[in-house]
Amino acid sequence: MLCVSPAELVFVVATSGNMDPYYMPRVIEFLTNMTLSLPVASGQVRIAVVTYASAPHLEFGLGAFSRTSDIVSAINNITYHGTRSRYSTVCLSVQLRIHTKLIR
Repeated sequence: MLCVSPAELVFVVATSGNMDPYYMPRVIEFLTNMTLSLPVASGQVRIAVVTYASAPHLEFGLGAFSRTSDIVSAINNITYHGTRSRYSTVCLSVQLRIHTKLIR
């Protein structure tokens, strides 16, 4: 069976003080390895990343990049904020925006 529509993968990453900063490089490495293992360049997978600390932040939306190297570069630019998190606010925000703003 051939999928006509691309798969859409949204990573939601904690960058708040709830996550020990020790783990941030490991999270970046995981996101990078996942991205490198997916058929992004062929258009079969679109990736977005939302980070959250005190508020959600769209790092990049679905289809923002068509080259794997551009996605990896954007992932490597994610920074740890260390502020207080509002996880419930983030979940609601991501649910409301998943098919609107993330598509850009």
